Amino acid sequence: AGFAKGPSYGAEYWVKLNAAPTGFHNIFGDGEAGGDFFMMNYLTGSSRIRPHFSNNTPVSTDSNATLQLNLPYHVVTTYDNSAGTANIYINGTLDKSIAVTTNAPTNTNKQVFIGDDNRESGGNLNLQDIALYSSPLSAADVRSHRAIGYVGNDVPTTVRQFWNFDEASSGSDAAAPLFGTDNIGAFTGSATRTTGLVGIGAAEFNN
Repeated sequence: AGFAKGPSYGAEYWVKLNAAPTGFHNIFGDGEAGGDFFMMNYLTGSSRIRPHFSNNTPVSTDSNATLQLNLPYHVVTTYDNSAGTANIYINGTLDKSIAVTTNAPTNTNKQVFIGDDNRESGGNLNLQDIALYSSPLSAADVRSHRAIGYVGNDVPTTVRQFWNFDEASSGSDAAAPLFGTDNIGAFTGSATRTTGLVGIGAAEFNN
């Protein structure tokens, strides 16, 4: 799945940890090699969210909050190239905001991995309603999406890719986005469908 990126981004998803992380786990990411990660979101070994903004300083930051087991979380991470800021929102509330340099990403069209990215496993977690945007979401957008319950009810025009995993509540080996239909992915390894955290379906990873 390719994703043509601009200098800024927004990333949004629902996640639930089914077991404690055993190291770094990829939630979703666009990295192809070390030092070339732009909008990649990792789960750290201490259960924190780590967004990346490669080719900048700092290259990443960790959420203040730690995710607890068996609870659904609405997560949004943003990088605003014009303002030089990166934000992490958890459950509709700003968790962290930092200053970041304003260099462009190294590559602008890269494969997107959900779960295992050939460097880090997908961990033991459920994911739903993954949306990738060409610009950062506002705080009002974040609060609205959290209150609505799932992003599919109110998708901004800046969305570039959106996977809700609602094709079926179980079974099926395809994951078709509602936007950007050239980016249909396949469930591989220990990734399966399951009942949604919110909405209908979710993807469950155990690898």
